[in-house]
Amino acid sequence: KTAIENIEKGIGLIWRSKSVNNSHIPKPMDIFKGNITKLIILIQELFDIHIRKALFSKAIKILKWYTSVLRQYNRPLPIDIFAENDLSDLWSYFQSGVSLFDIIYHFNGPVTIGNDSKKVTIDPLRITSNPKSISEFRANINYVFSLLKALSIEVLWDADDWITYPDTEFILLQLQLIYDKFSTSQCSLPPANGTIAGITSGPNGEPRVVGLIYADTLLSNRVSVERMAKSVLVGIGEDALPLLPIDNSHLVKSRYYA
Repeated sequence: KTAIENIEKGIGLIWRSKSVNNSHIPKPMDIFKGNITKLIILIQELFDIHIRKALFSKAIKILKWYTSVLRQYNRPLPIDIFAENDLSDLWSYFQSGVSLFDIIYHFNGPVTIGNDSKKVTIDPLRITSNPKSISEFRANINYVFSLLKALSIEVLWDADDWITYPDTEFILLQLQLIYDKFSTSQCSLPPANGTIAGITSGPNGEPRVVGLIYADTLLSNRVSVERMAKSVLVGIGEDALPLLPIDNSHLVKSRYYA
């Protein structure tokens, strides 16, 4: 009897807290007896009301923040997300983990983070920017998730689920947790200088991150960074600095903003 009374109180709170579909709320006895089907329907209803609606109401704001940062790496989000509110490409865009790494790198730089057993260095050489095999995808995601954990950001997935299961809602939940961590932070990268990756200005004055070298950056690109192509300079006289090349081998121009 006491258990049924507690369940009734809980159901009463559900009805009072949000507008719910009454047909999705089971009777106290169904919950008490563990009716799996009705419990699943209840959990889905609670998720839709308390998580999904709030999440999707903020989705475009969050994704605009992501693309404002990732555009500096020549990795803006797919056009359809903003033109048509179409989130169907969201999973495939973030599947490789490269864009998540860029976000982490942007607000921390190449430093060691975490403590004790969670210490890990933020190193672009541990990221394959254009992964082609499942092992490269998995290595990227495992590394990115280790960085998130070292930053005390909750990770809702394991690597295999992330790279194989296109669940837009849980992708958004993970993106929101990262957004909550960094949305009020400032870029930690220095001005581009010599072979050190950093911030410079694009052709229209927009900020660009240049000189970032991933595990699969072409050897020829690495050599050009080391030689510091002096024909492209930023500044005047002895204060002039070489403009480092942008690694854009990953771009698919037909689907993304320039």
